[in-house]
Amino acid sequence: MLSDVETEAIRRFGIAFQLPGALSPLGEPQLRTVPAVYMISRQGRIDFSYVNPDPSVRLAPKDFLEAARRIAGEGKER
Repeated sequence: MLSDVETEAIRRFGIAFQLPGALSPLGEPQLRTVPAVYMISRQGRIDFSYVNPDPSVRLAPKDFLEAARRIAGEGKER
């Protein structure tokens, strides 16, 4: 799990966008993100990614678990 308080990762992954002040509930520009899930190996390789520009659509927990199990199973063979 990654906590990206400084927004460095979301900017590097290209999943951040600036919400104009006119559209912001606060009336000022805000940085927003696209919902995304990445599973990254200890070697730094992205083994799984899910990105959806619609913030109302999230990765289903069963799909997350399936991907994690698949990746963990592949790791046993290495």
